[in-house]
Amino acid sequence: MSDDTHQTESAIFDQKDVIIQTDVLDEEDVRFSRIAFQRLGFAFDILKSPSARRTYDRASKPTSSQLPDKTTFLGGEHTFRSAVEAILHEFMTGDFVIVRRWLESLHAQYPNLVSEEVVINVERSFIRIRELVLTTRTYALLIYIELGRIHRVQKRLMGLGYLDVVGRARLTIHLVRVTLAVPMRVDRALKQREEKAWRAKVAGLQARGITPTETMGRAGILNDRVSKVLEFIVGAAGKDEGADEAWSANMGKAS
Repeated sequence: MSDDTHQTESAIFDQKDVIIQTDVLDEEDVRFSRIAFQRLGFAFDILKSPSARRTYDRASKPTSSQLPDKTTFLGGEHTFRSAVEAILHEFMTGDFVIVRRWLESLHAQYPNLVSEEVVINVERSFIRIRELVLTTRTYALLIYIELGRIHRVQKRLMGLGYLDVVGRARLTIHLVRVTLAVPMRVDRALKQREEKAWRAKVAGLQARGITPTETMGRAGILNDRVSKVLEFIVGAAGKDEGADEAWSANMGKAS
């Protein structure tokens, strides 16, 4: 990517330019942002409250035999994982529309940067994340952390006045970026975990005097091109030291 191209793309994704000088986020999207992500916010409020989660669980399961036998401080591992998966399903079938619309608008205006491949792979990455949630409680906890990041921005958005059009537009763009950061951050964490495991394996083999003949396997949920485009679009919205520490702690427990 040349310096000129990089400067041009930087101008494209400058927050002020996106809001004021382009049609990437139109008036309909700004109005939609008032209700977008509300289901996610409601579901997250249930998920983070053990008592509300138990009430939801009792209401959604008609017979006691269907309830998990073992409970944890999270109100049941199975219940927690199922709840996170359900939230992601709600998100993909509802609130994700504003993210998809924004990506499709960028694709229409800047097809060389945001290709159809990027749009398709972003949606597929969220489907893959749902699959990860169903594998282990650790992944459910990690995605819960990311949903919390989205939820906090959504709360700020809902707190803005109706007439604060510019403020809502800016925060909607930020909300989309934080959302797009989810597959990027999950991808990065999975690759870091694989790299750590690979280095440990190589060190073990070398300690036994064996030269490794294999190469590190492919990890993550994004290919290199999609990952780089997302990193560029997301920018600073993908950085969160507190969430990173929580990620590292939970990934360490799973190792």
